[in-house]
Amino acid sequence: MQRLIDIGSIGLEEGAAYLAPDFNCTAPNPDYVLGVLDRVEAQQPDVYAMILYVEQPFATTSEQMRSTSAIGGRKLYMDESAHDWTFVRAGRRLGWNGVALKTCKTMTGALLSLAWARATAMGIMVQDLTNPMLAQIAHFQLAAHARTS
Repeated sequence: MQRLIDIGSIGLEEGAAYLAPDFNCTAPNPDYVLGVLDRVEAQQPDVYAMILYVEQPFATTSEQMRSTSAIGGRKLYMDESAHDWTFVRAGRRLGWNGVALKTCKTMTGALLSLAWARATAMGIMVQDLTNPMLAQIAHFQLAAHARTS
């Protein structure tokens, strides 16, 4: 939590508009994520207001998916699992707010997840740091047409 506050404070000083923290599936459970967000909001409301979304704080196993309903409305975006639209559908029912689309998983999966997210008013962002050289073209085209949040 302190690292998020420190980085957010630097962002505020430097004029950053948004933060997008990524727990990289290291949060032990949804309550941990809620606790971090609640403490940041209480201690540094300006930093909390900068948070555009929290990316994939924990793995989306079926057990974790069932326990995420308490996070609804808290800027929670699915990441690696968003290549399968059925996970996006399940995540939406459980309160996830958006998806991160990646063409490195599959272009078809990214398009299906995009369609599902768009139809259910979920937030959308496109990211991928793994597509080298020409593989970036399809990814950039998806990003150009996805109308991200």
